[in-house]
Amino acid sequence: MEKPAQSLLDRYFAGTCSSAETAYVVAWLSTDEGQAYHSRLMDQHFSHFDEEVDLSRRRMATESEKKALQAIYEAAAPAPALVPLAKRPRKPVFWLGMAASWLLLLGVGALAWYWVQNRQIEYTTAFGEVRTFTLADSSVVTLNANSTLRHRKDAPRSVYLEGEAFFDVHHTADDAPFTVHAGQIDVHVLGTEFNVNNRHQETEVVLLSGKVKLDIDAQQPQEILMEPNDRVAYHDAEDRVVRQVITPDLYTAWRDRMLVFDHTPLREIAQLLQDTYDLTLETNDPSLYALEFTAQVPADNTDLLLELLEKSFDISITRTQNTLFMRKNIRP
Repeated sequence: MEKPAQSLLDRYFAGTCSSAETAYVVAWLSTDEGQAYHSRLMDQHFSHFDEEVDLSRRRMATESEKKALQAIYEAAAPAPALVPLAKRPRKPVFWLGMAASWLLLLGVGALAWYWVQNRQIEYTTAFGEVRTFTLADSSVVTLNANSTLRHRKDAPRSVYLEGEAFFDVHHTADDAPFTVHAGQIDVHVLGTEFNVNNRHQETEVVLLSGKVKLDIDAQQPQEILMEPNDRVAYHDAEDRVVRQVITPDLYTAWRDRMLVFDHTPLREIAQLLQDTYDLTLETNDPSLYALEFTAQVPADNTDLLLELLEKSFDISITRTQNTLFMRKNIRP
């Protein structure tokens, strides 16, 4: 078979041949003369590479071209006598492949960077557990039991709270705001100490020092500027805001692993047992929930708390796994 003219070969490699010309060139490349021509082209193709290029990279590049070339041959002339894999280079395909690989790597890198910058950091506590940690801005947070705090990696001064936490906010040189998103309330501060409890469609903020501004997303949105010893609570279901002056220690003693009760109804103690220890307090006498209890008990000693309740109100409390049942003692 006669060798095609060089102009025909040039058009073939440029991809501008007619179907008949393509079939002729492919058939010639399958001959011994065509294969020898292909080998010479391969040598010329790699002659521009620096001699220090790693041999493994050259082999990888060659294999990529072989696969691309084989695909072209199969599409152009699906006859049995096809050019073997290593027959001729397809230089444009090689460089396009390299470019696509780099673009893929850049895209993956950009996605990884975006994920790292925007991923959420989460702190959680189990029932009965209290944790203290320091945020990236040096603010210190103490997380009460059965609570979760989240923030984006690049936004440590904008946090989302489910449960209860105490915040000691670090004041930055540029007066950067610190915001706690808790239910329907956003708490905005600069540098201060405060407690936030966000459970059961009720959000409560207790301020120890400094000043905070509350943005309350009620039916009629409100903005409240709190002073030290203020307590503000918003009840979602009732769309009601309560503000009062209190003794902060009653609301923040849990940080020191203490439970402080001051004329606290058993109904509220039952809720605390549920939220903090996953214990359900039940009774067949609902009037018992109205009894008020005053005491200080270590937070890690629920047995002592239950014993004090029994003695204070002449009741019996029995426990079955995580369920507590209280009943009034019957005296003869």
